[in-house]
Amino acid sequence: MNNLLKRFRLSGNIRGIRVKIPQKHTLKNISQQLHVSSATVSNAFNKPAQLSKSLRSKILKYCEEVGYLGPSMAARSLRTGKTGVYGIVLSDDISESLMNPVANQFLSAVAEVFDKQHVNMLLLASDTKRYLVNQIDTLADAFIVYGQPQNSKILIRLELQNKPIITVDFQYKNYPSININNHEAAYSIAKYAIDHTQASTIHPVILGLHLTQNSDSQSIRDQALFSATESISRCRLEGYKEALNDADIAIGNDAIWQIEPYDERMIKTIIRGILTSSEPINLLLCMSDKIAIAALDVASELNITVPGKLQIVGFDGITRALEKGITTVGQPIKEKGNIAAEVCLGIRNSESVTLLTDLIINQSA
Repeated sequence: MNNLLKRFRLSGNIRGIRVKIPQKHTLKNISQQLHVSSATVSNAFNKPAQLSKSLRSKILKYCEEVGYLGPSMAARSLRTGKTGVYGIVLSDDISESLMNPVANQFLSAVAEVFDKQHVNMLLLASDTKRYLVNQIDTLADAFIVYGQPQNSKILIRLELQNKPIITVDFQYKNYPSININNHEAAYSIAKYAIDHTQASTIHPVILGLHLTQNSDSQSIRDQALFSATESISRCRLEGYKEALNDADIAIGNDAIWQIEPYDERMIKTIIRGILTSSEPINLLLCMSDKIAIAALDVASELNITVPGKLQIVGFDGITRALEKGITTVGQPIKEKGNIAAEVCLGIRNSESVTLLTDLIINQSA
């Protein structure tokens, strides 16, 4: 039986019957069959703008007929050192990022540019343990790091690969970064709320994100905070505190909260506890629109009028917050994603950019 199988493998014959073994197509033999260069066939898949529509259509149609899927990524990588794959390193888990409306909009903006350039996106979590076995991150030609990774070891790992790195929403060494002025934006919205309050005395609470190494939802009290260079949330916190200080409004660390995990039910539970405590809270400074939306829902449950008895402000400018009438900071999320992708691909100069924000006045403050 083994000899029979061996004979079949070598000759394609079994018991006198000729078996046709499908030819394995390569870039070289496809180009020979079409009487064009290998580069022309490759361009039909990877650089369509370099061919006429009719020629590209002819090549792709023939390849489809014979079952050729295109140039091998492995072969291309060996030949050029490029894969056409670009890594997006996320500060949170991939599932959490995809549920986050801001991250979702950012990724869509990056994908928009990548689609036009016919390159691919590889989503990577910032947990370095994932890459000890398969090293999948090494596939990427360059990296966009979206948000300060909770595990800084991932940045060291990326640096060791000697590939372009672009950071978004934080600064890292001399790498180009795409940012907004979080301190200034937070100051502006807090000042607006203070200036337009209907209360004689303001009792604020700040609802933040990623302020400490601790992953629990709690007031920060005496915990060590991330620095302003490590966390955009710290930048926003300092902006809020400066506006409160300028108005001679005191706020203790017990009134500054970190919300983790980023779960709507958890957020509402925390806010419900804050608004039903003995402290007469009348201003919520929320570091994201998702938190502000949850606060508005809880206020409605508790029959607290907004903005009469409670002012709520958000941050980000997502569609749902605007529909809910929340006063917020609008940041150019789509533009941020487009620019990051263009810098990553070398379409735009490799330099840092600080984008402008808008103060969006609505009914909640």
